[in-house]
Amino acid sequence: MLKKVVVLLTLTLIAFGVMMATTSQSVFSVEDSIIIEVPLEQAWDLLAAVSAWPQWWPGVEAARVVPRLQAGARFELILRGDADTPPATIESLVKHKQLSWIRDGVLGSSTRTALRLSAHQGGTEVTLNSVIRGPQAFLARLTGRENFESYHRQVLESMRNRLETVDVDGAR
Repeated sequence: MLKKVVVLLTLTLIAFGVMMATTSQSVFSVEDSIIIEVPLEQAWDLLAAVSAWPQWWPGVEAARVVPRLQAGARFELILRGDADTPPATIESLVKHKQLSWIRDGVLGSSTRTALRLSAHQGGTEVTLNSVIRGPQAFLARLTGRENFESYHRQVLESMRNRLETVDVDGAR
């Protein structure tokens, strides 16, 4: 019996090692866009008000940037049910154009989330892009595309609803 357990454990470790070696360069990416009938500046103001994200971003329990919204800043984004999420780092900030952050994922992976804004015929096109690199990308590709796409749509629709029905300062 002990011999079988040792063999099974050895095979599991070998399989895990092979998976790590063969998936270290894997990439998983999902991107979705929406047109929102508000000026680009208004959409940017909503994004830049990070601490107010829990009011409209589905699943966000708390969000804050330390010391302030700028590239390299610490980004604490707490998702409901996942209070132990490690902080991210603001990767890119281009006023009225882009906000992106990166954080360490599981098994040596990294995740990058970017929101891009562009003027579009009297409104704003908002693009949400999620990229996972490393072994976690391999796993996400197996199980996560539909979940990512569904979540992206929820976030973008929630953002549209917030912008088209409520001013950034919260007034109707």
